[in-house]
Amino acid sequence: MQEKAKAAPAKPKAESWPLWSKLLTNLTGKIGNAAHVNLKLSARGELQGNTLRIYADDSVTAMLASAAPTKEAIAREASALIGEPCVVKVREAEQAEEEADASGVNEILDNARKQGIEVTEF
Repeated sequence: MQEKAKAAPAKPKAESWPLWSKLLTNLTGKIGNAAHVNLKLSARGELQGNTLRIYADDSVTAMLASAAPTKEAIAREASALIGEPCVVKVREAEQAEEEADASGVNEILDNARKQGIEVTEF
């Protein structure tokens, strides 16, 4: 007789940050125009704890947002909005989806190993 595996508690999922547009407004004049326009047009921000994850729709936006002065300005302004130090991470949106898919697979593998099931990875 097989026992049903108990599902592991879900990790808190990042949600779109409601203050994203306020952050972009606050960044006016504090970062380069190219970075600012690209962030407005082709990026979104998600806050999880004190980590702001910026998902860029393309590599140019990711590159501009990852530049040290830009990233530092974003961290300063985000910290002011949330009232605590903020860590900024920039990813391309495609990369984020791939990471999410991989984390689901890793979670399944971990659960199998915890139950003593032999797992062979290729």
